[in-house]
Amino acid sequence: MHTHTLTHTHTHTHTHTLQRCVEAVAASAFKASNFPVVITLENHTDVPNQKAMANDLRQVLGDKLFVPTEEDRMGDWKSPEALKGKVRPCVRVCVCVCVRAHKRVCQGGVFGVF
Repeated sequence: MHTHTLTHTHTHTHTHTLQRCVEAVAASAFKASNFPVVITLENHTDVPNQKAMANDLRQVLGDKLFVPTEEDRMGDWKSPEALKGKVRPCVRVCVCVCVRAHKRVCQGGVFGVF
């Protein structure tokens, strides 16, 4: 398991590891309902770290993780009924631009969750 960091900037929330957050989702998902859980990630990292993040999601969530097949990618969206018991990540990959004037420095392995 990699130690990627999840942050929510401009708020008073704490920084946590990806593993801790995904474990919390795995432990609490489907307690009240079997309908799918959607987790939204805004990803500010390079491809090797994106792959590591995907592997971490697979390792923690196992069979609960919805991984689309080629047919899923080409066809209609699955219904909530068809995705019961699944966690569906919705990932937005952002281009990381470092701007010295604003003192924004992006490092590999840092993810933003919104």
